[in-house]
Amino acid sequence: MKKLVSAVLAIAMSLMPIGCTDISAKVEVQVGSTSVEASVKVTHKKVQDGVAPGDATGSTTKKNDVLVDVPPGFTVDTSTTPQAVITITTDTSQTFSQTFNLVQDSASGFAPAASGTQTFAFTAQDPAAVTAFVQSAVSHANATVSVSMQSNIGLIGPTDGSTNTVYGRDYNSDVGVQNLGSATYTAPTLSGGTRCTTRICPNQ
Repeated sequence: MKKLVSAVLAIAMSLMPIGCTDISAKVEVQVGSTSVEASVKVTHKKVQDGVAPGDATGSTTKKNDVLVDVPPGFTVDTSTTPQAVITITTDTSQTFSQTFNLVQDSASGFAPAASGTQTFAFTAQDPAAVTAFVQSAVSHANATVSVSMQSNIGLIGPTDGSTNTVYGRDYNSDVGVQNLGSATYTAPTLSGGTRCTTRICPNQ
């Protein structure tokens, strides 16, 4: 039976108040026991410290998109729900976190991150709910908050053994497109064979 391969792309990004960006990227491949296709989970994590409460709320009222750029051969995994987890920590040491569903958005207005790639865009299903959550959370701050957003996007990737670069970006109508980073994903080669029953199995 063919195997399930889950690849996790973790892009961690910290935006300092002066605009200095620190990016790290990591790819992990975890092999499960059964499947007929390669499921790829792309995770973006973006953290911004020292944000004024008004700026945090104001950014949610603008157009926001999570962008994933991949080579041909990737499609959106419709069996999963893309989500974003927003966590706000105030300067009074209070933390508030909530998960929001995302929906696929039109990517026609975005140029690909690299030649030969296609762009998938995702936006909040209920933007008003995001704004209400942020407004409530930042009301507990004195002067600044830390805002973390982690988005989780499910894709179906190729199963031909190819090596692919996956790019993470985000878009805000005030700021424009920001590059979060990239990572390399090596596709599994799925073929018939003995079912793997251990947690981590070699590609067959």
